[in-house]
Amino acid sequence: MSKITIAFPQGGIIPGAVLGKSEDVHVDALAPITVPERYGRHLIADRFAVEVAAPEKPKKKSVTPSSDASAALAAAEAAVAAAQEKLATAGDDLAAKAEAETEVKAAEAALAALKS
Repeated sequence: MSKITIAFPQGGIIPGAVLGKSEDVHVDALAPITVPERYGRHLIADRFAVEVAAPEKPKKKSVTPSSDASAALAAAEAAVAAAQEKLATAGDDLAAKAEAETEVKAAEAALAALKS
């Protein structure tokens, strides 16, 4: 059964049977709620509700072991050092110098992201 997310501009009540619950569900004004699509389309057509985007589910942060974090930090520091060395050896070649500067900025940004 497909679902749709709606919101009531003035608040509303959804029968419990529609949502598979024993009691009616009271919904605050503009609070998103997911209902069966046919029921939601009926409420939208009768102008009791409006369709809204489904609320995003929070993403779970993955916990990395400290050894992986320290290895990633060391790799990022090595990338910064390599990019700076490339910049130093670029000499008067403007194209190589610009490319090396871009690499240094990217490596430093990656290192800063790992440190935060």
